[in-house]
Amino acid sequence: MLPWPERHPRTGNLGSVLGFWTGVLVGGAVVALVMIVLGPSRDVRAETGMDDEVETRLLLGLDPEPQPGDPALAPVTPGESPTGEFEALKQLDDSDGD
Repeated sequence: MLPWPERHPRTGNLGSVLGFWTGVLVGGAVVALVMIVLGPSRDVRAETGMDDEVETRLLLGLDPEPQPGDPALAPVTPGESPTGEFEALKQLDDSDGD
């Protein structure tokens, strides 16, 4: 027959019970964290890539589906710049080579 474990006079087996339940709680948290991190990784890798234009529009907070007449889709040329930013950049580039 096994001897009884020693008990503290005031707490009894409280320390060993708390240690057990703390281990169960921490172990469950670690398992849940691993499942959350590693579980969806296969599904994410299996997905096809997103079109660069759609991804850019989503990151900028724009509607991913282009709408006709959307100013974000209009091509910008140096002559159409209302503030002359492109011309100023061209001048900086030209003066950089001198």
